[in-house]
Amino acid sequence: ELLTARFGDDDPRFPIMSGTCQVSENGTGTLVLKPLMSAIVISSITNSMERYRMVEEPELILVSPSFEAEILRESGFRPDSQETDSSSVRLSCDIGTFTQYPSARLFCYPNDDPGQTPTLCILRCTIDSTDVQYSMEMPRIKRNSAIDISLEISGTDSISYICH
Repeated sequence: ELLTARFGDDDPRFPIMSGTCQVSENGTGTLVLKPLMSAIVISSITNSMERYRMVEEPELILVSPSFEAEILRESGFRPDSQETDSSSVRLSCDIGTFTQYPSARLFCYPNDDPGQTPTLCILRCTIDSTDVQYSMEMPRIKRNSAIDISLEISGTDSISYICH
């Protein structure tokens, strides 16, 4: 379990895969490969602020994700790298009165050890010419999983989110 992969060397289009195999007495076995990488998917963003205030230049950033993981591990992933790198995506449109469904994906390695710092998803944007930042704590991220998030912005200091 000490063989590790580094997030910077991985590619979501062709992810690093691994698996384990039990070989039977007759010498056959089945190897099922699974990606190490996981995704956080922003399914929807709703702007419910009063007076038609636009959420402009939205950008999502993962903070404290795992950037290094043991390839053959199935659970118990914990951030063990001191990297300060991040995973980010800029959304293609501003958020006005209509809910947006960006399906934006942020990739990271799993972080499912309850004793470790959870991964945070940060939404940075501009509202009324003021830079605003919202922080959302992610649930434990398992190997080869996707966490869908629905966001609702109700003020410059108020955001609610649901993780599916």
